[in-house]
This record gives sequence, structure tokens and C-alpha cells, in this order.
Amino acid sequence: MTNIKSYIRNLLFFLERTLYKYGGDGLELAILQNRFDTRLDDDDLEKLFNGELKLGYFSTEDISSNWMRGMLKIFSNAEVSTNIFRDQSIDIFLIWGMDTYLKKEYLEYLIRFNKKVIFIEDGFIRSIYPYTRKENKTLLSVSCAYVIDSKTLYYDATKESDLENLINSDFKLSEDMCQRASNCMQKIINNNISKYNHQPIVDLNFAKDKKKVLIVGQSQGDMSLKYGLCVDNSFEDMILSAMEENKNSEIIIKIHPDELIKNKNSKYIRNLKKNKNVKIIDYEINPIYLIKQVDIVYVLTSQLGFEALMCGKKVVCFGAPFYSNWGVTDDRIIVRRRCKKRSIEEIFYITYILYSKYYNPQTNKKETLEGVLDFIINQRVNFLGC
Repeated sequence: MTNIKSYIRNLLFFLERTLYKYGGDGLELAILQNRFDTRLDDDDLEKLFNGELKLGYFSTEDISSNWMRGMLKIFSNAEVSTNIFRDQSIDIFLIWGMDTYLKKEYLEYLIRFNKKVIFIEDGFIRSIYPYTRKENKTLLSVSCAYVIDSKTLYYDATKESDLENLINSDFKLSEDMCQRASNCMQKIINNNISKYNHQPIVDLNFAKDKKKVLIVGQSQGDMSLKYGLCVDNSFEDMILSAMEENKNSEIIIKIHPDELIKNKNSKYIRNLKKNKNVKIIDYEINPIYLIKQVDIVYVLTSQLGFEALMCGKKVVCFGAPFYSNWGVTDDRIIVRRRCKKRSIEEIFYITYILYSKYYNPQTNKKETLEGVLDFIINQRVNFLGC
């Protein structure tokens, strides 16, 4: 019965979205030229959280599904509808990911009916397992963290986001805020907590007499690369620069598992493996524990770069992640809009506490960052024994 319901729901979604075909040639160009503005008014987000506006969500998922329930708790006062192509009372649309936003049928609909959007994405302390794992029907893969932005997603460096504007603003942390940020960062580091938290703790036994340089690879399909101002050869350029700038050092290249599968026989990877000073990590390993074993970290746009900053490491950015260009990283891509100088504690507080929303799958309620950290620690002990 569940499969039949799912099939019918997906079929209706497909049929509904074909009802509003719109001859909108040049949609992408219109957006780039700001001829179509989906941004919220200043008080729209507050109205949404207060339940004054109706929220629509582009999804074929059942609204009570395990995957959506955390998101619904974040918007607990808002009326949410997934019947988007027939419900004209929807005020604002929730968009998950830039790839969803750029789908032609969604853009056509938004333009035709002049709708506004907000963007949502998984946050920085998400879960034990990724959603794609076989454990996705358990508490271990339900998202505990969300980031919500009225302008674009946090990793989009091509334009201002709410996060960038917050960091770039005159917002000042009180002593209590600074202490809270410091306490949370220390808890994350001490307990090796990252976005996903199933990876094993591995000692790599690096040479003690050499500087250790970590180079972080990402999946080629990662949207944060495209919107983080990277180009096709950014990864190779980063490797060459890291080797040139750190001669006689031990080079550790963490290759994304997806990329290893796709390019395992590539000449580039084969040549890297021949270099006696290069160690390739092509297996799962806890990111924080890995960072603790190196001296300097090179990244494109990976969250691991900010985690390295929390661990006190020097970080070199060959893309423009959310934490770059604020005075705490060595930036090879300059974003001139980002003119404020910020400390790591300030960036952490604004990003992880002020900007992010949290959910506890065990209590099915909204949560604080501290509560989610405790949940992750307890779940990891109970189910993984570590």
C-alpha cells in the first residue's frame, strides 16, 4: 500500500507541474539580470515563523516522512503545503538546494505567479549517517541541523546571502556569546563532531620530523564548488600549489569517495600514488581527528576548512567558502564584498548558533546547538560504541 501511495503521489507531482508550462525563454538570464526578484521583504521571515504566511515546499515526499519532519518542526507555526501547483494561497516557497531552484519548471512557476522563495539546506552538525545510507529510516540519519536563508544558500559566493550579511554587519558578540561559542567549539573538537559522525577514528602514524599538509578533495558534483567560485582545474591547481609551497613536507590528499570511484584509473591519481611524499586517503575517516594530525589544510570550499580553523590550523582556500575572506584564512580567491575582519569565535557564533536551526529527532522538538551535540555524542556511543 505504501508503494502504491508513493507512486500515485509522484505521478500527481509530475502531472501537476506540467499544467503550468510557461514560455519563459531566457529564465536564467532574467534572474542574472535581476529582472525577476524572489527575495523576501524584511519582515517576511519573521511572519513565516509566526505563522502569518503559508509555506509551500517543492517535494514528492510525504509531508509526514522521516526526512521532512525535522524541517516541519523548524517551521512549527507555519502552514506547510506540498500541493504547490494547485494551492494558490501559498505565500512563500521553500527551496532545498540550488539545483532545485534552477529547475526550469520551478522557475516557470515562480515567475508566472510572482512567488517569493527561501532557501534551506542541511546544517553543519547534521546526523550520524548521511541520508543516502541504508540506515536512513532511523534516528541516526535524520537531520538535526538546518540553515535557512532568504537570499541564497550559504555556499553561494556569487552574491550576498543572509549569512554573509550577518558576518559583514556590525553585530558584536557579548562576553556570554563569546563564552558560549568557545564552549561549543571545544565540545565539537574534544568529541570529534562533524557534519556526519559515523566515520572511524584512525591514527595515520605520519612522520614526526616532517610538516603534514592536508589537501581536501570534494565531489565534482558538489554545488558549493560551482557557487564557491571554483573552476574545473581548481583541485589540481591547489595540489600543485600545496606541493610547491610545502617542499619536503608530507602531503596527505583526502579524495572524496565518489571521485575515487569515478576516476580511480585516471592518470592524475596514478601519478600521485607514485610520489613517495604523498599519502592518499580514499577511505572514511573522522574529519576532526584527521585535522588534529596535520599542520596546514588546503581546501576548495569544504566545511572541513572551518573545522580546521576551530582546531587551530592554518587554512588555505582555493575557493570562496562561507568562512573565507574574513581575515582568518589564506585566500586565493578574493570576495571584495567581504570587508569585515572577524575572529573564528565570531564566525562560529554567527554561523552555528545565530544562523542555524536545530532539531532533536529523539524528542521531536526544536533544539539548541548544545542539545544536538549531546544527542550526537549519545547516539554515537549507544549505536556505534564510540
